[in-house]
Amino acid sequence: MVNFFSRNASPEIDGALGRTTMLTRATRAREVVLVLAAITSIQFGAAFAAGLFDRLGPGGTTALRLTIAGLILVVVVRPRVWAWSGGTWLGSAALGLCMAGMNVFFYESIARIPLGVAVSIEFTGPLLVALMNSRRLTELFPVAIAAVGIGIFGVQAYGETAALDPFGVTMALIAAVFWALYILAASRAASQQTGLDVLAGATVMAGALTIWLAIPVATEILSPSMLAAGLALALLASVIPVTCEMTALKTLPKRSFSVLVALEPGAGVLAGYLVLGQSLSGLQGLAVSLIVTAAVLVTVLRQDQRPTLPC
Repeated sequence: MVNFFSRNASPEIDGALGRTTMLTRATRAREVVLVLAAITSIQFGAAFAAGLFDRLGPGGTTALRLTIAGLILVVVVRPRVWAWSGGTWLGSAALGLCMAGMNVFFYESIARIPLGVAVSIEFTGPLLVALMNSRRLTELFPVAIAAVGIGIFGVQAYGETAALDPFGVTMALIAAVFWALYILAASRAASQQTGLDVLAGATVMAGALTIWLAIPVATEILSPSMLAAGLALALLASVIPVTCEMTALKTLPKRSFSVLVALEPGAGVLAGYLVLGQSLSGLQGLAVSLIVTAAVLVTVLRQDQRPTLPC
């Protein structure tokens, strides 16, 4: 089509087509960078959170992050909660509960096992949701690949010569269940109200549900240094990723978005290595690679893509 116009159209039309193509490519490149920035921010935020566990514990760190993130999102988004229906309130509450569970158990897991391993295990939650409505036999192939990866982690955690903390792996598996429930709740809630409104409300509710975990370390949390750390964590792990992803999703094809998000376990491995000094064994690296491969294959094979933003 471009060649046809270049031979027969006027120089003005040809130039306009060229400029449009360049703008489209530049926009697409910017969207890809935004998604990669979101993924990187989430995982480096998780690594930063792990550095707070000695003073706040996983529970206190979760409560601090979600509470501050919720306050920021409410100020920025200003959700019109007075216009919400009862169903929207119920959906937002369900989403907040799933968000709270997902974050609490994930932080409990990264307190005990490498970040890259925890992210990979947790990623099986959305992977299974993506395959729930599979009707083609070929779409079951990624399940087998992911099962091998999870099997490797299982042997290393629950075998006779445990290389991974079994409790940490169990926490990551529970976090995966909550992520799956989060996706289902988000899909339902998004159909009733604008996405950011519900997300802001759900984040506040998640903070409220976890605030009791901060009571044992309340004195520590209220110190200026910890409040500043909590603000940085909320920005890194919640506000910046959501902003980047929502901006990218305005025009980025959902399939492309999902392929990029499938790389998140790899970002977790990188963040764990650079920030926490965590290196994986050859078997653990293989398991991570298998789960990433399964996630990419699911995205390529599925015809309907419904990405859902974690917070």
